[in-house]
Amino acid sequence: MRKLEEETGEQLFDRSSHEGVLTEAGRVLFDYAERLLNLRGEATEALTELRQMQRGRLVIAANELTCLYLLPVLHQFRRLHPMVHVAVQRALASRIPDECAETFG
Repeated sequence: MRKLEEETGEQLFDRSSHEGVLTEAGRVLFDYAERLLNLRGEATEALTELRQMQRGRLVIAANELTCLYLLPVLHQFRRLHPMVHVAVQRALASRIPDECAETFG
């Protein structure tokens, strides 16, 4: 705690009592620490949801003919993964590898 007090330049505990009461600066820092821990938990949960395909984004490049076969599959995918945003980009078959590289490169 002393190292943290040295880094912040603030006294974080009122050491005049045996109870270790937080100073105003200590309460401010405690609030920020609490928020950081909550954000860490939210970030971990979001990554887990992404990994389990509970949320995220799927971009597919397809030509017109491929879309005819793709639509039923996408319908099924959307039912299984309603929080995943699906976008289909129309592309010529010969250009799909290039357009994917531009989008994700």
